[in-house]
Amino acid sequence: MSDKHKLMILYVVSFSLFICYLNLNGIFFDDSVVQDDFRQSFYWIWKLWDSSLFENCFFIDMYRSHLERMPILNLIYKLGPSLVASPILYSKILAVIISVITSISSYFMMNSFLKSRSETNSRFMALMFSFIVAVMLWCTDHVSVAHSRSFIWLGLFIYLFLDNQKKDLLKSIWIFVLLLLSPFAFLLCLGMQFFSWLFSSVKEKLLKPDINFYSLAINVASVLFLYKVIFADIATQGVGEEFTRAEMELLPEFNPGGRHPIFGVGVFDYAFWSDAHWGFSIGTYEVSVMVPVAIATLIVYLFVRKRFFKEIILNFTENSSWLCHPLAMLFYSSMSLYFAAMITFPLIFLPSRYIANSSLVLAVTGLFLLIHSFINKIKVYDKVSVFFEKYKFLNKTPYVIYALVFFLVYLNFFQPRFVQMNKEILLIAKQTPKDSLFAAHPKLDAINALSATAKRKVFINHEWSMAYTKESLEEIRRRNIENLKMIYASSKEEFLEMAHREEITHVIAHRRFYTKQYLKNAKYLEPYNDLLKEFIKAGQQKGFFLRKYLKDRDQKFIVIDIKDLN
Repeated sequence: MSDKHKLMILYVVSFSLFICYLNLNGIFFDDSVVQDDFRQSFYWIWKLWDSSLFENCFFIDMYRSHLERMPILNLIYKLGPSLVASPILYSKILAVIISVITSISSYFMMNSFLKSRSETNSRFMALMFSFIVAVMLWCTDHVSVAHSRSFIWLGLFIYLFLDNQKKDLLKSIWIFVLLLLSPFAFLLCLGMQFFSWLFSSVKEKLLKPDINFYSLAINVASVLFLYKVIFADIATQGVGEEFTRAEMELLPEFNPGGRHPIFGVGVFDYAFWSDAHWGFSIGTYEVSVMVPVAIATLIVYLFVRKRFFKEIILNFTENSSWLCHPLAMLFYSSMSLYFAAMITFPLIFLPSRYIANSSLVLAVTGLFLLIHSFINKIKVYDKVSVFFEKYKFLNKTPYVIYALVFFLVYLNFFQPRFVQMNKEILLIAKQTPKDSLFAAHPKLDAINALSATAKRKVFINHEWSMAYTKESLEEIRRRNIENLKMIYASSKEEFLEMAHREEITHVIAHRRFYTKQYLKNAKYLEPYNDLLKEFIKAGQQKGFFLRKYLKDRDQKFIVIDIKDLN
């Protein structure tokens, strides 16, 4: 590696760390602040730090498979207890590391592509591109969650780099590594490899397969072996018999108003395009505006090119059609997987996962290349070329301006989705025995973050009110109903009877759920809303025990130790 490359990488790392600082400043060492998806799916990782935690916790089996099906990511987290004192801190460290490495990979990818076209300023332009990527990574929760989808950008950039360098063996090995690290990235890259093979003289390849075909076949076989043999006994989202697609379409939990509304959206509804679970995810994040902007820029570019220029200038390489462009392969792969996921759901999980990430990678990379190509073509005009020839130091100025404008605009788009746990409740919860079981109104923010931050079991909450298996969902429904009954119990005796029956040790009562405004328009999730209204109507006649308890102590919220009420 040349000294100039080392200097550029130093710039990349420094800027990436600066962006991480802007997002994590003040919360990095604060374990009361946890990433939204991390608190839901990875609370149980505390057991790696302390095996005595969460004994007999019903929800652990629902979320343990998130790591067990990804051995490399599982290993990364198992290293955590020997390095830091908390998985929450560890997840933030991992997010920083992934962000930095992804920015570096974007630099090498773009430099490789531009260098293959004999660009004189390829290193500098790649540096500007890496700055843009560093900003984009924190405009969604893709990296901040420190989960499998955090590696999709990294996986795609490294694949594109190896593909451009014609490192077929390394590319195949990298795809297999992604299988054990990030299934979404694996499938996207596998799809790109398939379309690359398909587009390069199909008839000839069928008669005489090359290394790409063999590596493709090996990776496909690896998937079937790993997931049908090694991971066959690892449950996904629950224990018991999994729902079929037809059964799930009828469940209120998976329709509008439910915890995971992935069905019930028409193709011509706006929600179909913006929905984070089933649609294209355009609009899920503010930064998604980058996608229509890139599409509009491409249309304008094609018009301008046809009107003013003769040759095709979208290529990374001079002799390839833009239909066979590496970014086109990513588009084919992501669209194919999107529709495949719709048909086979839940086999390869949510369709939007293959669009939400890849569309932003396509947008940010494609837009940069479009602007770069346009700048290059503008320079061929006599007066413009004379100007840049005279003032050579200005050759880099357009890219600096673009990166600077991008930074200043998208600085307001950061959305890593960290949530703050109520510190008073957190302090009280941490002082309770390790086997404590907490309950509260399931929409209370504190009960949703309590397990991840306070390391205590929770009876039920809004975040955990869905499952993909019949037995798990049956228990979740039972817990939701019993929990709502208890929260709106009219007498101390009724309240205690339910608490003891469910072995609940602590209850968090909050005044917000007993106000006139809330009681008049009480809303939770389907299929519980009608039951919630019934419980409220029945309790209003006699009064609510917890509302009276709060009023007598003049408290906004209170953590009740059940044994103190006996």
